[in-house]
Amino acid sequence: KSECEPWSRRKEKNLDVTINHLTFRYSEDDDRTIVFENTYIPFGSFVVISGPSGSGKSTLLDLIANHQEPTSGSVIFSQGNNVIPIESVIGDIAILPQHPHVINGTILENITLVLGSVAFDQSKMARAIQMSELEELISRFPSGLFSTLRSHETNLSGGEIQRIALARIFYRDPPIILLDEPTSALDLGNEQLIEKSIQSLRKKATIFLGGEFG
Repeated sequence: KSECEPWSRRKEKNLDVTINHLTFRYSEDDDRTIVFENTYIPFGSFVVISGPSGSGKSTLLDLIANHQEPTSGSVIFSQGNNVIPIESVIGDIAILPQHPHVINGTILENITLVLGSVAFDQSKMARAIQMSELEELISRFPSGLFSTLRSHETNLSGGEIQRIALARIFYRDPPIILLDEPTSALDLGNEQLIEKSIQSLRKKATIFLGGEFG
């Protein structure tokens, strides 16, 4: 019965990911082709994508998120023996880009990404705020979660914007999480706390972590 149930209605969304003969070329005039190793990634894996700038870390994350079209090959999502179309799972993938941004809206709307949202899961929101270390930031605003942010007039630091973007992911709690240098704009104290929050999601989601390590 569960195999016949529409993907959007399934409670268990334990997605496996397969990198299948995947290559990417930035343009026809560019001779460089990035070739990604064939890999099967079972649900709950913690995948570190390491390498110098320009090695294709962000590109791989964009390909998994369907933000780019591969030159050849594919990214396959599956559950058991069933291949799930990317169109069905796209809402179950969350990506934190290198340079996240805020939208014109309240802090609440920036986390839920639903404009006009007034109804929200309070326990999930409290968890997201705690995991992203946003309590102090929100307390600075007189209206708290309902304080308005402006995308081009914000006085937030890069690290604060990065933590709001992380709160979006923690609130959604998706089965696939793509993190592109998620702590690059944070100070050491917040970096260690956020890394601990990310580690707490291991086994509960498949996490791809891109960055220059070591």
